Amino acid sequence: MHADSVSIKHDRSKYLKDFENEKVIDYIDANSGILTASAIAQLYLTKIPQNTEWYKKTTGLLCLVRDLNRRSFFFRLVNLKAQLLWEEELYTNFCYNKVTKNFYFFSGYNCNVGFNFAFEDEAVKFQRAIEQAVYSLEKFDQIRADPNNNNHRLTINLS
Repeated sequence: MHADSVSIKHDRSKYLKDFENEKVIDYIDANSGILTASAIAQLYLTKIPQNTEWYKKTTGLLCLVRDLNRRSFFFRLVNLKAQLLWEEELYTNFCYNKVTKNFYFFSGYNCNVGFNFAFEDEAVKFQRAIEQAVYSLEKFDQIRADPNNNNHRLTINLS
């Protein structure tokens, strides 16, 4: 059963066919996630240790996923067979940098990470979803840091 059948709406790429979107959503559902944004993109990483030279790692459907089990947000790049190609957790104080209308980057855990979006409208949609996710993570950190707050639950608005 899809999470969206119980009033959770997964994002869909308008550039994929319905069955392709469904395959990815099935994968996200099976891993207790909510697909908050999706976009066709190339993944670029910088070579370590200098982090100055970019190389293309792979291409696929870039997903911003709210992982319900791990209680966090993750970037997950999947192929159309719904296989995970790459994953990285979103963190508080996240800085997402726009270089061109289609290329954005951030400091990852081991290197710089870049997304080259196939479509500008998906890049914009993805940026908005990231801003909402970062806001949610920061709010959750504030709640956890408050010694007067015994309730460590957070409701995250995904609309």
